[in-house]
Amino acid sequence: MSEVAFEVLRSEALAPKKHAYSRDLRGRYVSSEKSFSWLLKYPSVADWIDSYTSEETREKKLYQLEKILQAGGLKEPSELLKLDERNVKLLTRRVANWYLQKGKAVWAKQIMITMKGFMEANDRKLEFKRAERIRSPVRKKVIYEYIPNKMDVYRMANNAVSIRNRTVLLCLFQAGVRVSCLCNWNFGLVKDQLYPEIRVPIRIKVSPAMDTKLNLYGLSYYMTGLQQEAAESLRDYLDMRTRGGWIPQLLDPIFVTERTGGPESRLRRESVDDRKERGEKNRDQTRVNMGPLLPQELQEGPERDTTDRRGHQRGIDGAQASRVQRELL
Repeated sequence: MSEVAFEVLRSEALAPKKHAYSRDLRGRYVSSEKSFSWLLKYPSVADWIDSYTSEETREKKLYQLEKILQAGGLKEPSELLKLDERNVKLLTRRVANWYLQKGKAVWAKQIMITMKGFMEANDRKLEFKRAERIRSPVRKKVIYEYIPNKMDVYRMANNAVSIRNRTVLLCLFQAGVRVSCLCNWNFGLVKDQLYPEIRVPIRIKVSPAMDTKLNLYGLSYYMTGLQQEAAESLRDYLDMRTRGGWIPQLLDPIFVTERTGGPESRLRRESVDDRKERGEKNRDQTRVNMGPLLPQELQEGPERDTTDRRGHQRGIDGAQASRVQRELL
């Protein structure tokens, strides 16, 4: 591989990403055309990449293939297929070693996996010996992981700084779906069950279009639902968006980003000092406006023992609850 090709690869890898100023329906920035889009016009690439259903996986593999072509000074994927196995392996190892020197062992391993899949999809063999393979480092937990229980989730929902945050917490907890699945919920999914009156349980049919990992389990869909607390919070959030000028359409996403200037971004604009001074006041006002979300049986039940056998206090206080809430969002 030439030094010029490596310099091009290095400059593009370290260059800052540019974002377009247009936004999608969820309020997120819409990126411009991908640098690897030109690869899709070649049948050898299109037939190979169509075997992957996840959009994120497709983009990563196309990006990795583009870096291989650039590092080798190749203009078309057909030129890569014309190389013998030794030269393809040598080119792949050099690019992988370059990422390895940058401390990106996982990315280097993915480069080799992508190249092997691309070559095999085009009836070419690419095998790496045991000594040539890159092993990912063992993952070690560097922080203590706390899994909130039912009481903790309702405490976080009671202390949420906005209706949107409270709704996200309750929907994730009661529906048991992934965050990526929740982002794909649209208004038509719950319209007839929330209006004109709430009918619980709110039935949610999760399809592969909402959760891309559903195909891994061999399921065409599965059913989940929301109870009274999440249903009421979801309706309050939709009503708030409607009062802000949103005209609901069946395919509109339910959860959007908190844009600057909207009612949801009021607390975000406050400085850290103002939040510290008025933290207790805002928290109390939030409780008054939103009301308690703990179910009746949990409110009236006996206080659970929060002390372990070593005499240490279990559970989380208000500050820890806010930190866990931010991590979940």
